[in-house]
Amino acid sequence: MRFLKTMLVLTAVALCTAGWWLEKSDAPNLDVRLSAPSLIYFAGTDHLGRDVFSRVLRATAEATTLVLPAWAIATAIGLIVGVSAAVLANRPIGRIFDWAIKVTYATPFLLVLVGLGAVLGRGTGVIFGVIVLWAWAPPARMARAVARDALHALYTRASFAMGFSFGKVIRHVLIPVCAKPVVTASATIIAELLALDMALALFGFGPSPPHPTLGIILSDGLRFFGNAPWITLTPVIVVLAICLCVRSVIHGEYLRQENRVGAK
Repeated sequence: MRFLKTMLVLTAVALCTAGWWLEKSDAPNLDVRLSAPSLIYFAGTDHLGRDVFSRVLRATAEATTLVLPAWAIATAIGLIVGVSAAVLANRPIGRIFDWAIKVTYATPFLLVLVGLGAVLGRGTGVIFGVIVLWAWAPPARMARAVARDALHALYTRASFAMGFSFGKVIRHVLIPVCAKPVVTASATIIAELLALDMALALFGFGPSPPHPTLGIILSDGLRFFGNAPWITLTPVIVVLAICLCVRSVIHGEYLRQENRVGAK
């Protein structure tokens, strides 16, 4: 599956990039502070003379290695909860799952952010927790819809007729059927999660300076935007490029699925 290969490549690049730029990105040099982009400093330098391009690459690498596991966990939780909500719709546990999906999906994210920030403080773990607690709802909502349609399919009815329990139907029938469309659709929020990681760090919920994060770099850039706009523009451009690449991959996967369905 091309999407999974893309995610593996992104993870490998992120890990390699983080180690390669580690020493260079943290070395201040006041002699070249706020230098404009050049052949030596592709994206200029910041107020301490640090290479903006290398810091953005390292921050993006660390954000990727944080976002991808959090997204995978959230998607797995959403898949299980969504399928369970569809299968057990007429039971109390199913109603609870359905209520949890609606509440999480409709709750203003800023309320969750402020509450978690007040309780947990700042750090990478806070960002990871916020992503997992928020990102499971969209895949759960879609898994519930796909599972409801699959419940009316002949193979699902046959499973119940053969005496399979709800647990076996969920594990061996509905989850395999729902997994691919749900994972493909939920992958579109990966780019949003990278932007979310930037926003959380920008509002002070990420690691403390001088640890480079996209939010910290963006925050520093806003203070010097008049003299050095490249500090602000570089992380924005990098995240935008990742967003476009991820959405292009997902769109291609959707087209391939539609073509296969049309061929059948």
